Amino acid sequence: MKMKKIIYYLSITIIFTSCVSVKQIGSLNMLSTRNIDSSKDYQLISTYAGASKRETKKTRSKSIDEATTQTVRKIPGGEYLMNVKVYLITRRLRIIRRRTFYAIEGDVWGQPKESQYRGFQPGDNVLWKVAGKFKSGTVKTIIDNTSCIVIDENGTLIEKKFDKITKSK
Repeated sequence: MKMKKIIYYLSITIIFTSCVSVKQIGSLNMLSTRNIDSSKDYQLISTYAGASKRETKKTRSKSIDEATTQTVRKIPGGEYLMNVKVYLITRRLRIIRRRTFYAIEGDVWGQPKESQYRGFQPGDNVLWKVAGKFKSGTVKTIIDNTSCIVIDENGTLIEKKFDKITKSK
């Protein structure tokens, strides 16, 4: 009797849990939802924007156009994307219900504004605490107004929140 209950609850849990699948459906050299002015000198502002697994799974963009705009607008001064990967995210809500969304990953190009958040900008040396010890690194790029990509002393890329790092000299 007890085994039947366990199997019953286990099967109900499996049926009603949501599953997320991420599938790359294409890659493009350049993608933009705005007109590009050829007389302007665009620069690389951010690399791998929209690339974290967490960002990809959280997206709710119902079209590629919406996903592109969302990715570019996260970066101040962003105009278009280069080296783009397009993902199809399928969320299975229960057995019957399925929803699909799109996510975009790529290098954001534009005219960089004074990309400075809370006093941090690319090239700044920063410190943070891990297990009671301080680690150091350099800010590589600003992701959005809450986090940035830091290269630590080993050359590893780490996403850090601005609340968790401090500037060093």
